[in-house]
Amino acid sequence: MSPFTNKPDLDLFPPDPATVAAEQRAAALEAELKAELKRRDSQPPHKHEPEEPAVSLAGANTIRGTIKDLILILATTGTLIGIYYGFKGSVAKAEEGAAANAVAVQVLDRRVNRHDTDLKVIEEKAQLQAQDLDRRFGEVKQGQADMERRVLESLKELKVEIRRK
Repeated sequence: MSPFTNKPDLDLFPPDPATVAAEQRAAALEAELKAELKRRDSQPPHKHEPEEPAVSLAGANTIRGTIKDLILILATTGTLIGIYYGFKGSVAKAEEGAAANAVAVQVLDRRVNRHDTDLKVIEEKAQLQAQDLDRRFGEVKQGQADMERRVLESLKELKVEIRRK
């Protein structure tokens, strides 16, 4: 009898709790990924970059687009500062603006590279988890098949013993 429904238990071989938990985690991750991709697809593409196809990692293009926007803004600002002080005759200030621009571009470029690396690591972890889940599922199915085979064999043996008596 099931303690929750007061109905007889029909499942002779209940699933392994670890497998059930792993399947639930996989379903939750898949639902989260689908929601993120749906949200991302509903947003218009950035004006300065061509529309890119959807990727498996949620938000990857959004992060790149935002960082590219920041680089463009900082580069424009640094250039304008350099031009302004260049016209005023202050070469030192113009060089300072150009140097600040170069540093900002380098910092943001490193951040883009770090985000790309992080996204690759996340994708590799997801692939490893999927492979692990596939392996575990196969082991559970094999164990269930072995157990069913043993039960059938013992039932046959029981029939033979009953017939003998």
